[in-house]
Amino acid sequence: MFGAVGHHLMEDVAAVATPILDGTAGDRGVLVIRYAMLPTQLLFLVLLVAGVPGVALADDGAAKADEPPGAGAAAGPTAAGAPDDPVVADADGPELAESANLQVMSQPDEAAVYVDGEFAGATPALELKLVPGDHEITIVKAEHVVVVQKLTLAAGESRSLDLQLVPDVAIPHRISLKHAPKFVSTPGAGSQILKSLLVSIVHYYVEEHDPRDLLQGATEALVTVPNAVRAREIVLREVLSEDVRNRIYLEEIDLRKYSEITYSRREISLEKAVMEIEAGEETLKVDLNLADIEALLDAFAEVFTFVDETWDRDDLLTRDMLFHVGIQGMLGVLDDEHSHFLPPSALEELQVETSGIFGGLGIVVGIRDRQLT
Repeated sequence: MFGAVGHHLMEDVAAVATPILDGTAGDRGVLVIRYAMLPTQLLFLVLLVAGVPGVALADDGAAKADEPPGAGAAAGPTAAGAPDDPVVADADGPELAESANLQVMSQPDEAAVYVDGEFAGATPALELKLVPGDHEITIVKAEHVVVVQKLTLAAGESRSLDLQLVPDVAIPHRISLKHAPKFVSTPGAGSQILKSLLVSIVHYYVEEHDPRDLLQGATEALVTVPNAVRAREIVLREVLSEDVRNRIYLEEIDLRKYSEITYSRREISLEKAVMEIEAGEETLKVDLNLADIEALLDAFAEVFTFVDETWDRDDLLTRDMLFHVGIQGMLGVLDDEHSHFLPPSALEELQVETSGIFGGLGIVVGIRDRQLT
């Protein structure tokens, strides 16, 4: 079944197929997927987004897409650099009598504590002796918003911090809308790329995947990712000052003024389902024919248009952003850290890494007869 679906879709995109090795695919990007598992290594295929096989790469992680640091998640505390005097007083040194005492607690506990960018320990009850003066205390715990407290401690002073940590909003697939790559060069190109990725995964991925699940992942991400970005900005701007937010978290598109947008899907039979998208007073209801891949691609397009034209009323999102979300949603179904879509910028880096002269070894890497040599 999967082969037949892939063949049908391949015919639709054959007109845009361009061999990777002739260097003309730079405006589209490529797909790096796990093709086979050998006893000592993973094999990958680098595929054009038009579904044409390219060159096989060996070794785990030989070609991975660049990912923005944190991808919308907390980037971690910013190291402020070590001061001239020690931040934490030496219990055996002469500064002990002049130190200040700080107890740090958090709810929930087991949070990492940083003092002026240096790791100092973890809660539940962390006792610190600090050099008197100004300090910045940063509390980091997975799935919670980073907390930053600035305080001034005097010699001999004892103080206690008991901090309530706020749950963070997880962004599906760790996507950053603001830092989405630009790769949709012409109208219709995004749809061709998505269809091509579907073909490539169905044909070449090491494990069999139902294309219907892949398209559901892409479609659902169009709603869940922008809504999570919206919800997260609400939380971060309520909890953190602008200065702290800009230092610790990646800048993101501010969607707070938009209404919540939700995705639901109800299975009716093996071949029928109903998908519903709600955004404030606007609703999109789509009857799904699960036996028709082209109909599911049309459903993706309907949701795309709803998000792009109805929900995003101020044009804060670009088509690059939304197709990036759809592609990452599709790849997320694979749950495979070794499979990536390489946008044009990452493809350019890959081409640089796999061509040229390596000094001192007498080795030249290049293309001969459309093969990597």
